[in-house]
Amino acid sequence: VLVLDAPMLVARAGSVIPAQTRPRADQLGLVAYAVVARYFVGNLFLSVLHGAWVAIWGTALGVPLTPVLGVWAAITSLIPQIGGFLGFALIVAVSLTQGVGVAIIMGVAFGAYMTFDNNVLLPIFVGRAIDVSAPVTMLGAIAGFAVAGVAGSLLAIPIIGAVKAIALSLRDGTPPPAPPAPRRRGAVRRPSS
Repeated sequence: VLVLDAPMLVARAGSVIPAQTRPRADQLGLVAYAVVARYFVGNLFLSVLHGAWVAIWGTALGVPLTPVLGVWAAITSLIPQIGGFLGFALIVAVSLTQGVGVAIIMGVAFGAYMTFDNNVLLPIFVGRAIDVSAPVTMLGAIAGFAVAGVAGSLLAIPIIGAVKAIALSLRDGTPPPAPPAPRRRGAVRRPSS
């Protein structure tokens, strides 16, 4: 709903801001928007990968309700701090219906993906978007959960990243550089002189 109402909300907020400071406010809004958008797109991409990983392993091992478990893994991977445990617990429990060996393999596959995701993919796709240290991220997620439950936990991290980007922009007087544009296939990168 917020995404659909965003243009109207921006227009209303803009009408309250004095005309002489509106260009700077627009610039800061774009800085915050860029951080939040990159964070959510990165998280959605990684959650889809996680769901596909669980679905592949579940299908290969004959685990019942594999499509549901894939969706469950994707949804719970969006929840900071506790999502991994929630996904793991249900997936291993359902895998036990096929035997202890299958449950162990599913648990190891789940843990292997989580380890790879947390140490390789997450810093690349999400860490660069918000540029906030791990302790601040954890404390922000815990504080967000304490204030507004799961929704607060989901929103706390991008808000912290956006506030940091705005503060840096105000301190430097310029917005932070935009992330590099993705290269097209077959495009040749010329060395800079």
